[in-house]
Amino acid sequence: MIQPWDVYLIHNACKLHFTTDSYDALKYNFKTSARQKSFFARKDKFFFAKLAKQYPEKQQVIDFFVANFTKFGDVYTWQGKPEYEEAYVDWKKRMESLTYLFTQDVDKLASWCESHGTGMDAIISPQGQSLPISKLWIEQTVSLETVVILDILTDFMDRANSQITETIFWPDFFLKVRKYRPFLRVDRKKYRQIVLKRFTN
Repeated sequence: MIQPWDVYLIHNACKLHFTTDSYDALKYNFKTSARQKSFFARKDKFFFAKLAKQYPEKQQVIDFFVANFTKFGDVYTWQGKPEYEEAYVDWKKRMESLTYLFTQDVDKLASWCESHGTGMDAIISPQGQSLPISKLWIEQTVSLETVVILDILTDFMDRANSQITETIFWPDFFLKVRKYRPFLRVDRKKYRQIVLKRFTN
């Protein structure tokens, strides 16, 4: 069973992972420079104890923080708010039906391409200082998971990052996708076939 201190370490690692460019939580196995002394001095340590009791497995805790940092970004702070639990529940539902979710989103992307007289490449290629797919994500037409899976399949984010110099939205979006990517372990062949089936019919 996981301990409150372990939850705190995972929290710190996920925060560093999702909000900084250099730290990789998976590479460092969720280890940080945090010390137990600083943890026990925190006034909010009972929140981490509550989370440890609620989710006794390490992977559950990791998933909880991944769900929240991908949704709320650096404004997320673990304070036991109901919306954080809701974010985790919603994330689990998306993971359980990820293939279906992706298929539905690919249908939406194909419809967008048809209405604009373009192909798949147009969605993931910069138009000026933005990407069509990032706009579709902002509009909640497609999920962040779909954006990440497409990046896993095509590496379009790195190519776009070499061309886009806008500094308000793009850096945060690029970091969010890049940092979420290693947490989505998907069958590339299966998801590639979903895209090819829809865009070659």
